[in-house]
Amino acid sequence: MEMLGSMEIMGVRGVRRPKSSPAGDLDVNLLFTSVDSLLGIASQKELYDGDSLDILKLIELRDDLRVEFVSLDSAISGKLSRDGDKWVISVNKGHSRNRQRFTLAHELAHYVLHKSEKESFTDTVFFRGMSVNNIEYAANDFAAKLLMPEDRVRRLVREGVASVETLAESFGVSVAAMLYRVKQLGFRTKA
Repeated sequence: MEMLGSMEIMGVRGVRRPKSSPAGDLDVNLLFTSVDSLLGIASQKELYDGDSLDILKLIELRDDLRVEFVSLDSAISGKLSRDGDKWVISVNKGHSRNRQRFTLAHELAHYVLHKSEKESFTDTVFFRGMSVNNIEYAANDFAAKLLMPEDRVRRLVREGVASVETLAESFGVSVAAMLYRVKQLGFRTKA
C-alpha cells in the first residue's frame, strides 16, 4: 500500500523507504512520473499556500525544465518544446494568473506523459468544446488532478464549501476548470 504523504511503500516484510539523496530529500527527478508522485513531492516540499499548489516551484525542482512567460497570440495558452537537453514551458504572459497556472500544469503534463512522443506541443484550447484530442484530454485531466486534488476538493466540500467560485479561488484556478473537476468527481452543480 502506497502512502503519498510519507512516501512509504508497504511490502510483505514491512516498510521500504525510497532511497534518498545525501541531503535526505527524495530524488525528485526520479519521481516526476505521475500525478500522485507529483502530489507527494508537493506535500513533502510544502509547496501549498492553503490548497493552492505553487506549480511554478514544483516545475523548478526539475533541472531539465525551464519556464518562460512570453507574448503569444491570445489564442495560444502555452507551449512545451525541447531546447537541446532542456525542455522549455512557454506561458502566455497576457493571460490571467489562473489561466497561466493551468497552462503550467498542462504543459507539465505533456512533459511527464508525452515528451517521448514529440519535440514540441502548442496548446490553444483547454476546456472549450469537444475538439480536444486524446493527448490534450490527457494533459487537461492530469492538470486538473494536480491543481485540484480529489482529497482536497472533497475535504472543502465536506467542510461546507458549496460554491464553485469559492472552490476555484481556493485552488487558484478558473471557475471553468473547477466546474470540470467537481463534475468529474461526481458532484452535482446547479445549471
